[in-house]
Amino acid sequence: MGEISDCREPSLPPESLILEGKRLVLKPPTAEDEGPMCMIYSDRITTKHLPQHHRPDGWTKEEMTERRRYQAEQCSQVEVLRPVFALVCALRSHPVKLKVISSCACVTSLFYPSYVKMSMNATINISYSRGKRIVFTIHLPENACSGGETSIVAGTAGLTLDEDSGEFGIILHHPFWKRGLCTEATYLCLNYAFTSRSIKRVDWVTAKDNAQMRGWCESLGLEAYDKEAPEMGESVAYSLTRSEWYNNVRHILEQRLS
Repeated sequence: MGEISDCREPSLPPESLILEGKRLVLKPPTAEDEGPMCMIYSDRITTKHLPQHHRPDGWTKEEMTERRRYQAEQCSQVEVLRPVFALVCALRSHPVKLKVISSCACVTSLFYPSYVKMSMNATINISYSRGKRIVFTIHLPENACSGGETSIVAGTAGLTLDEDSGEFGIILHHPFWKRGLCTEATYLCLNYAFTSRSIKRVDWVTAKDNAQMRGWCESLGLEAYDKEAPEMGESVAYSLTRSEWYNNVRHILEQRLS
């Protein structure tokens, strides 16, 4: 595996970064990503276990633009309150090296903007936890692409980080499943959290019937526990501690990526 650079210098805040792997690059979202991300978020195979992203007619460019801009407005904040929306009635209807580059990433906003569509009678329960979210677009570089594209947008990944804990999430477009790309993107994010931010624990939540993601997590020796996430339906969570990362999981992922 490649060397992991230390990005804890005060002059280079952790939200200003790009994570670069052997086959993919994690970059902050840009306007150029919005078209591909509309297609990804609108794809019912890709978002099968993410009903909160379903739209009867798919995502529009305007909705994705608003989503990106609303997140970007928060990028200078040191800490924000992160809302977890429980939609009780209904929403409308994943050798590697880490490289830090001056850039701009995003954190969560205090409230979802208007691109989050809800039925008029939806009941919303809001709970808050403190944390900063760093959002990435998953890019496949030119040498991994066909057809001459500079890069292909393959999905999104992100971390929500408190002082000593965090949450991880990933959406990988289904044509890129079973290629090890989810493993690589997850490795980059987790390694950043544990190595550069000294996080003690990272959790992630998935739908109870998401057999593919659950199998991946359990192949690392992680155990599921029930998690209340009404916007996703019946859900489970997995928790990875700092000691588990350094003693076992990091080495498993590095072997898979070698």
